[in-house]
Parts: sequence; C-alpha cells; structure tokens
Amino acid sequence: MNAKVFVFTHVPFTLPKDEIYVPFRVGAASKDDFGYQRDDHGNNISEKNHMYSELTGIYDIWKNPDAFGIPADDPDFVIGLCHYRRYFSEGGGKIMTRPYLEELMKDTDVVTSDRIEIPNDFHTYY
Repeated sequence: MNAKVFVFTHVPFTLPKDEIYVPFRVGAASKDDFGYQRDDHGNNISEKNHMYSELTGIYDIWKNPDAFGIPADDPDFVIGLCHYRRYFSEGGGKIMTRPYLEELMKDTDVVTSDRIEIPNDFHTYY
C-alpha cells in the first residue's frame, strides 16, 4: 500500500519512527525552513495560515499533489493528516504504524478521531 501521513506543525518536533510519517511545515510562507515539506508550493494559501491553521497544508496537498510525490493515477494511494502532538493510535497509547494502517484500510475508506462529547456548543468549546 502506498501511503503518507503528513504531520502538520509550525515548530520543530520529534517525528515518530515509522517511515509513513512526513513532517509538514504549515504557514511556511516567509518563515524559517525546518527542512520539512512546506505548504507554499505553486497554488497555495500559506500566508493565510493565521486564519486557516492546518487547512493551508490540506489546500497545498490538494492543489499540488505532485510536489509531495502523490501519484495522480493511483486512486488507492492513502493520504493521512495529523497534528504534531496528536496521532492516530493502535490502542494502548501506541502511535499508528504502517502495518496497522494497511490492515485498517482493507475494509475502511476513511479514518477519523473518536467522537467526543462537549459540555456546551461547538463555538464556545473551541
């Protein structure tokens, strides 16, 4: 299975050891280069990161997949997104690995986080 899980960040961090993870600098326009993938390729909204946060990275991957080695002719290519402090888990606090993702994707089209109950409306909570 071909897959990349982009780990969005605005600061340097320690990347999980599994090769599936790719560090990705969001809000990279006119900012320090950490040696990570960046959200300022071709058609991008990197300079609007202060308004859109990680969405600037999603936009860049969508508009410029070739810059990230994502083949246009592979409909089964898996693209994952996470935050540098929030990873998908295999359970028991273990960060998701390629073998786990491969098994999971055999019967699944989309993976998201667990639903949480919040004490008030969405706007107030976030």
